[in-house]
Amino acid sequence: MTSISSPSRWVKVDNSDSRIFYAGVWFNANAPLAYEGSLIGTRTQGSQTFRFTGNAARIVGANSSQPVFATDAQGTTINGTAEPDWDCILNGTTSSKPLRSLYVVNPWVVCDFPDLPTGQHTIEVKVKSNARLFWLDEIQYDPGVLVQDEVRLVRYDDVNVTYSEGGWEPYSQDGQVVGRSTNVRGSTVTLRFFGNEIT
Repeated sequence: MTSISSPSRWVKVDNSDSRIFYAGVWFNANAPLAYEGSLIGTRTQGSQTFRFTGNAARIVGANSSQPVFATDAQGTTINGTAEPDWDCILNGTTSSKPLRSLYVVNPWVVCDFPDLPTGQHTIEVKVKSNARLFWLDEIQYDPGVLVQDEVRLVRYDDVNVTYSEGGWEPYSQDGQVVGRSTNVRGSTVTLRFFGNEIT
């Protein structure tokens, strides 16, 4: 029997988690395809802050293709088709951010913080402009060790995931492989795990 490996998988934190701090005006929306079925969004300036212990993290949202119209403090209509502008901040210092996707993407990595020294870090996304709706879904981080009482992410390339032979091809978004896909009937994917629930 094949043994089950125990890697330190990434942790998923929903946008409604009490450990996340929001500043500015944010509102919730139902989104069946999002993690836990909801997104949180803003049309104006605002920020989301999260503290964690680990060695990598990312802030995940959804790329909206729909134009949005809002008003400023004087009641002037703002053309919501403008692309939003935001900063990714690590431990108080602005860092580089991923390019905005040309496609409607969910999930979409808004901020990526890889290869951090293991320890406590604070990550933040700061929305700087009134524009198209800016949606956030979840935060993911790598604790570097096995953790209890958290939802853990199993990626397509996890050592405990196996695919049936034939038909499975890499699936890419904006030139980056993010999964595998198939159109071959009868293809299967198998996950070996210890636990009592999987979604």
